[in-house]
Amino acid sequence: MCSVRSGVLLIICLIYVTSFCNAFDGNRKGFVVGVGTGFSPLIGWSSNPGSNQLKIGGSFNFFIGYGLDNKNILALEANRSISSYGSHNNSRILVSNGIRGLNWYHYFNEKYTSWYAMCGVGDYHSAEADYDINGKLGFIAGAGFGLNKSFKTGLYISGTRAHQGTDKETTITCYQVSLSIVYLAY
Repeated sequence: MCSVRSGVLLIICLIYVTSFCNAFDGNRKGFVVGVGTGFSPLIGWSSNPGSNQLKIGGSFNFFIGYGLDNKNILALEANRSISSYGSHNNSRILVSNGIRGLNWYHYFNEKYTSWYAMCGVGDYHSAEADYDINGKLGFIAGAGFGLNKSFKTGLYISGTRAHQGTDKETTITCYQVSLSIVYLAY
């Protein structure tokens, strides 16, 4: 119940704040929000000592930012990939890799149909039946193309490295590759 109230309060605050912005005028400069979904052809992790695991799944993105001009956007963004596989005590095992953090987008043209590159850092989160990594510093990089005024598509790669165990004897490398289409409101 508390999370529902928090969600409603967040939506009301966003509507209130954006009502004072000169946003949604079709220019990249100014307030930008977006949501997207996609396909993750590679959700992986490897441990040393241990094994490598590679899975295929779906991805989703949440995007809120500010366009400094028509070529550069700073955004708080969450990218997450999710998959399930196999059987563990007669139940499916859920795998989830993702990053949320500050990203910088650079568009190479001021027009909507433009190539872009992005990079960022943030909190990387990864969970599987045998481990749970939260709050490790991770990276994200990607490139894509603005299809029109409202949609962009891109290929993103993110990852982190963490140590687990009582004496940090296990090193786990987590990564994801996702191909997403994102709806943006300028």
